[in-house]
Amino acid sequence: MMLSISGCYEGEKLVFPKSDEVRSIKVTSYGFPDPKVENEISDRRHIENILKALESANNNWHRPVDTYPSNQYTIEIKNTLNGVMYLWLGANWLGSNPELANTKKQQLRRLDDKELVEIKRILGI
Repeated sequence: MMLSISGCYEGEKLVFPKSDEVRSIKVTSYGFPDPKVENEISDRRHIENILKALESANNNWHRPVDTYPSNQYTIEIKNTLNGVMYLWLGANWLGSNPELANTKKQQLRRLDDKELVEIKRILGI
């Protein structure tokens, strides 16, 4: 589903863990539209690069007023305290939920073609 930002509320910046607090980053898809992906990244330098790419897209968040779109990929950032931060990647958007228990906080950020290509490249998808 392509994202169009209309009828949305302003979202909030995410707080990413520091790279030395991240145990691994897991990227999963369910095989639509691309082949199924399950990739777990634990290399420190690769984790740092992923966090830099995600941090560069950490702006212009919006909360949709209606249905949250279906994602193509799930990104799990697992920290050393056994916590997990989830992000979702769609056809032209990045999604998050700063408060997992509160679905009203789900938010989206539209990605331009260059941003989408870079995030997919750095995630290995």
